[in-house]
Amino acid sequence: ELKKSWVKRAKCFEGDYRQYMPIGEETPTEFLNRVTPSEVCAGCPVFADCALSAVRFNDVEVVKGGILLTQEPYNSNGLDNYSKFLNAVIFHPLATDEEIKHCKVELKSSRTRERIKLKKLEEARKERERRKRERERKRKQEAKSARRGL
Repeated sequence: ELKKSWVKRAKCFEGDYRQYMPIGEETPTEFLNRVTPSEVCAGCPVFADCALSAVRFNDVEVVKGGILLTQEPYNSNGLDNYSKFLNAVIFHPLATDEEIKHCKVELKSSRTRERIKLKKLEEARKERERRKRERERKRKQEAKSARRGL
């Protein structure tokens, strides 16, 4: 069973715990402008225990396992940090089958969301290039027409 004794070994244990959660009405975006969770948790000896605890107790609005836990942590933290968090739980020796399954499903869906996001960005880039080529073609055509009119 996961015991809270790991908390005392956490890198953040001696510090001001309030720095690891949004203050007052601070939004996740504002919080992430102030704090970088992956840096806060880098090198922490109990990273995996912290991540498992966050999943097990459904923590939100606090930094655990290198990410800011929100209702949709992938959106706040990006794929790399969220994947590291989920994998810490998946490979934790005390994780239950249900927790592992939940994290694997979430990992797969977050990767899918990232692929969709990248595809939309690529489509938008191609559309911008197409419009630029079209403007350039029209400009050249107008210049050619102007030369013929002289």
